[in-house]
Amino acid sequence: METVKLFLEEDINTQLQRILDSPGFRNSPTLSRFLTFVVSETALEKQQQIKEYSIAVNVLNRPTDFKPQDDAVVRIHAGRLRRALSEYYLIQGINDPIIIQIPKGGYIPEFHSGTVTTPEVKLPILTENQIKPVFAIFPFRTMPKSPDMEEFASFLGEQLGAELSRLHVGPVIGYCSKEMTEKIKKNILEGGRASGADYVITGNLQYYDQTIKVMLILLTVTTGEVMTGEIFEMQVASQDFFKIQDEIVGNMIARMRKCYALLLLW
Repeated sequence: METVKLFLEEDINTQLQRILDSPGFRNSPTLSRFLTFVVSETALEKQQQIKEYSIAVNVLNRPTDFKPQDDAVVRIHAGRLRRALSEYYLIQGINDPIIIQIPKGGYIPEFHSGTVTTPEVKLPILTENQIKPVFAIFPFRTMPKSPDMEEFASFLGEQLGAELSRLHVGPVIGYCSKEMTEKIKKNILEGGRASGADYVITGNLQYYDQTIKVMLILLTVTTGEVMTGEIFEMQVASQDFFKIQDEIVGNMIARMRKCYALLLLW
């Protein structure tokens, strides 16, 4: 494969190890074995051996009489692997030198330079039959608790909700009753399910020594999986809160545009 020749085998192996060391792959031995198998075979120029049958037998421990036409297990795990790789490159691997992708319709990985600037991902247009997911913005925790920090957290949530609504990704829940807020404090996923949301944006704000640190994450309500996130740390003395708020919201929305577009592919 031509894309393999662009990189040294040791560089590909180093990139593979970066991915395997990430939380999403450390917690999934199956996906780690799947990725290791297809990358190693490709790096050794044995792409012809990367078939649904060989993956089933060598990676998923299926018997030698495995019949791909009767069992979709490889295709299911391949979909999980593609999604896990996309999520990795959206967060931990955003600055990695090599991007490993497994195109749909096959299992042979492709390798691309991470230094290439990719165009902005545009949101796919949903058809009338596709159901848009529901997003909820839950109250952000503040440390220390103070009227100024609480007000900043409230304004941040409102602006984030407004910008998210402009993307037309689906209904956005931006207000929580007192009862719902208490439920969220006890268990954020139960709060998400009670609100009817598919995805929840939550996080916390910290202020110390004229520095504000903000962590925002996008959670899947059904599993608690972190789809994407952002961490910001800024000196308040050099910027006013409005500029900080705009920068935080802009970066989070950019990440969510990419993440949402990828979610609709699986």
